[in-house]
Amino acid sequence: MPQQAVLHLEAELPRDRVLLPIAARLRSAAEGIGVWLEVVTGPPEHPRLAMRAIQSTEAPNHPEGYSLIIGEQGVTIHYRQEGGLRAAVATLRQLMREHGRRLPRLVIRDYPDFTRRGVMLDVSRGRVPNLRTLLNLVEHLADFKINEFQLYMEHTFAYRNYEPVWRGWGPLTGEEILLLDARCRALGIDLVPNQNSFGHLRYWLEHPPLEKLAEVTEPYECAGGAYVRYPTTLAPNHPGTLPFLRGLFDEFLPHFTSSRFNVGCDETWDLGRGQSKRLCAAKGNGRVYLDFLKKIHREVEARGRQTMFWGDIVLSHPELIRELPKDMIALNWGYEADHPFEREAGLFGKSKVPFYVCPGTSAWMSLIGRHDAGFANLRQAAVAGRKHGA
Repeated sequence: MPQQAVLHLEAELPRDRVLLPIAARLRSAAEGIGVWLEVVTGPPEHPRLAMRAIQSTEAPNHPEGYSLIIGEQGVTIHYRQEGGLRAAVATLRQLMREHGRRLPRLVIRDYPDFTRRGVMLDVSRGRVPNLRTLLNLVEHLADFKINEFQLYMEHTFAYRNYEPVWRGWGPLTGEEILLLDARCRALGIDLVPNQNSFGHLRYWLEHPPLEKLAEVTEPYECAGGAYVRYPTTLAPNHPGTLPFLRGLFDEFLPHFTSSRFNVGCDETWDLGRGQSKRLCAAKGNGRVYLDFLKKIHREVEARGRQTMFWGDIVLSHPELIRELPKDMIALNWGYEADHPFEREAGLFGKSKVPFYVCPGTSAWMSLIGRHDAGFANLRQAAVAGRKHGA
């Protein structure tokens, strides 16, 4: 690479959303190896041309396919769509970090097995990262070709009328979400809103004005024999439950440009133990769960979003999977090395319900992570997900 080089990008690329962010990412990588990179568009001829990106059918036949060619005369990228260009840039940035100005001659033809490649970060059960940390993180995610990011939320968004719930947690504000969303868009990452909306709501339901919405308020013995001494799940049959969720959705969602919304709804351990006990006895826990999930889905649909939800409860009642609305996205999660992704992904695949496989990194509740379990879990999920159409 010459110390003064030119990058050519096609003028048809959306300027603010694609062309300028792509140029900035390549320029910053070039600066790191001592190259000053000038970006041009229009006619591609230039005496200092060193890199060129071309939308063409020479890339692999996939929406995110690309060819990266490094030859004696410079670097050429062929891509089908914007996703392919972004992936090629991520690969080229990696090569520049590894090799500096002296890049190896090579040809790479690449495309992904999964259209959506996401990372979810839990920001509700530990330290809440600040905006600077999150902005740095999404830069790294873009280099990993990640195109979806979620912040797992229970009570760590600064809802205007619920300061007692999030006080002391360092919550993310609406303005911070707006800024993070804008940066994610520039990087080709879909920042999907995530707000648990059924279970995992301990800190909400310990707030005195909301205690009435809890399924149970007294300690109870869970399936493993331990006593749970705090409420976690909304009572689906309480008349105030849906209005409460509507208020959260109406305040939270406008900060995101994503067309999707992860409503959670996992691990509703205490369902049927309190306010909905009679209802669950009459209909069954699975039916009560599904009926309420459908109500949440209608609320999300009314706000112009596509519902994502954790699939663990419906997998416990597989006869109900066929009743799921076909525009919902099921999230098939499991974190152990031997999690049965093959069986569970097969159930969702046969149902024609869109689904993700969601393995875990096994980085929680440990000092340096449990890597053997994490790698095995990730591999099994990927293999099963690809086989069954995740």
